[in-house]
Amino acid sequence: GDGKFVDGWDDPRMPTLRGIIRHGVSVEAIYEFIKIQGISKNMNRILSFTFFSIICQVGVSQTALIPFGDAGWKYQDNGSNQGTAWSGYGFTGDNTWKTGTASLGYGTTPSTATVVGFGTNAKKKYITTYFRRTITITDSSTYGSYQIRIRRDDGAVVYFNGTKVLQANLPASFTYTTKASSEVSNYQLYDSVIINPATFRSGKNVIAVE
Repeated sequence: GDGKFVDGWDDPRMPTLRGIIRHGVSVEAIYEFIKIQGISKNMNRILSFTFFSIICQVGVSQTALIPFGDAGWKYQDNGSNQGTAWSGYGFTGDNTWKTGTASLGYGTTPSTATVVGFGTNAKKKYITTYFRRTITITDSSTYGSYQIRIRRDDGAVVYFNGTKVLQANLPASFTYTTKASSEVSNYQLYDSVIINPATFRSGKNVIAVE
């Protein structure tokens, strides 16, 4: 009645701690969120690997080889240095990796299907998490083009059969401790790229993401 839009800093419509609590969120829930997210956020290689798809095209028809929310991803989330062999076609070390369904991330969004580990310190999360996925294409020459689409936070590198096809938000030279070049907020950044059909094989194909 006094012309104000909100009553004060504790108004439930305000994005303050007092406002959030008055909105009905418990102190315990806020505490658990802070433990997961941390007060400050690292610019990680992969904080949220939310969506990944491969779309193939024959004429005007499109086929999804890997749809969004696909199962069967293997991932290594222990903070280790996997070197370079892990992204290769013949790598077998992923036999002991965990498996999960996309989206994969730290569990900070409701869409996260698989929560990956980040270590014991939420303020110093592991920089790099590794992901691998195998698909089978009966005849790779069937499709005239291949397109991948990934939603990532903060940076990502994608390999197909050992060949790098996408590098996003990372410097030209990097290691497993290299942070993303800039912070991406709210998991809203998508990357899409057309891949040379010669990159694919008839039979087994391996996608690797870090």
